[in-house]
Amino acid sequence: MVQANDQSVGLVVSQVNEIELHELEQLQPPTPGLFPQSLLPFLLGYLPGDGSTVLDVKAITEFPLWQTHQEGES
Repeated sequence: MVQANDQSVGLVVSQVNEIELHELEQLQPPTPGLFPQSLLPFLLGYLPGDGSTVLDVKAITEFPLWQTHQEGES
């Protein structure tokens, strides 16, 4: 569960192996060669070495499809 813009969002993953702490300075920007173009707006970047992807939760919650879904639920 994460929060962005006063919204709680549940993320589902198939497996969590471990939780790690990293310095934000290590984050590398996502590039089209490493990720599909359609995912780039939703990524903050990746961590070199293990290639862990870091999602941009704010971008995900502000995506127009999500806003339409939210408006339809009220």
